[in-house]
Amino acid sequence: MEADPRNLDLQAALRALPSDDRRLLALRHVGGLSSEEIGVLLHSSPPAIRMRLSRLHKRLRRKLRDD
Repeated sequence: MEADPRNLDLQAALRALPSDDRRLLALRHVGGLSSEEIGVLLHSSPPAIRMRLSRLHKRLRRKLRDD
């Protein structure tokens, strides 16, 4: 069975992110934590967490579209 190329592209894009960004995405999408919960863990405000996530998602979309 062949791997889905989109999945491979996403994996590569995630690996290219700084570890702090990967951690943030994992807390949100794997851990299912809210912005408030992530903020407590990372000593940041919920609006700052939401902004970081928004920017990360935008960067990932752009990277995946351009590749």
